[in-house]
Amino acid sequence: MEQAFICVEHLCKDYITPHHHFRALDNIHLSIQQGDVLGIIGQSGAGKSTLIRCLNLLEKPTSGRILIDNEDITQFSGSRLRAFRHQIGMIFQNFALFEQRTILQNVLFPLEIAPTMTKKQAKQRAMELLEWVGLSNKAQHYPSQLSGGQQQRVAIARALANNPKIMLCDEATSALDTLTAHSILNLLKKINNEFGVTIILITHSLSVAAQVCKNIVVLDSGKIVETGSVSQVLTSPQSEVAKSLISIGGYGNAA
Repeated sequence: MEQAFICVEHLCKDYITPHHHFRALDNIHLSIQQGDVLGIIGQSGAGKSTLIRCLNLLEKPTSGRILIDNEDITQFSGSRLRAFRHQIGMIFQNFALFEQRTILQNVLFPLEIAPTMTKKQAKQRAMELLEWVGLSNKAQHYPSQLSGGQQQRVAIARALANNPKIMLCDEATSALDTLTAHSILNLLKKINNEFGVTIILITHSLSVAAQVCKNIVVLDSGKIVETGSVSQVLTSPQSEVAKSLISIGGYGNAA
C-alpha cells in the first residue's frame, strides 16, 4: 500500500495550568494522500484549529508523531523547522495581511524572509500570482482599499509564493458572504487541480467542505469520530456530530 503523504499518529495536545488540565486533541490518527483536499469539520471547540496549528508546529504536540513525506516534523527545530514551514501555505479567517504594506509587498513578504531568487525575480513571481488571482491591477493598493474577498485572494497569492506542497486553510471563508465564499472555494479547487497542492480545510460548515473537499474528518471534543469521502458522510453519516451538521446545512439526509 502506498505510504500516505501526511501521517498523523497518536497525536495528543494538552494544555496544563496549575489548576486545570485540558486535552484539546486525543489520540488523533490521520492519513492524507498527496494531492488530497481534506476537510476537517466540527463544532466550535472540537479541536480543529489546534490540529491545524500542530500540522505546522505553531503548536507543539504533547505526544505523537506527524510524518510528512516520511519525515517526523515534530523533531524539527531551528533552521530545519523554518525551512519546513516555507513549504506550507497558511490562509486565515481574518486574512492576516499587513495593513501598512501594499498588496504587492504583502505577496512579496514570504519571498523576502526566505530569499531564493533575486528581487527582480521575486517581484515578477508576485505579479504573476496577483494576475493568477485576478488582482494585478490592485498591486499598489493597500488592504483597507480592498473587499474581504479581494483580501483573501491576496492572502492566497501570498500563500502560494514559495510553491508550497501543503496549504492549510483555517476557516478561510467564514468571514465572507456566500457568493464570495463560493468564489474562494473555486480558487482553492483550481490550486489543487493546477498545482497539485495538498489542501487541508478547517471549517464548521459541512456545506463548505462539500463544495471543495474530497474527504472529510469529523472532530468532536478533540477526537476523530468519523472519516470518509464527502459523499459517504453526506449520505450515510455515522456520528451524531455529522448528523447535526448535515441537519444545520439543510441536506436532509441525517437519518
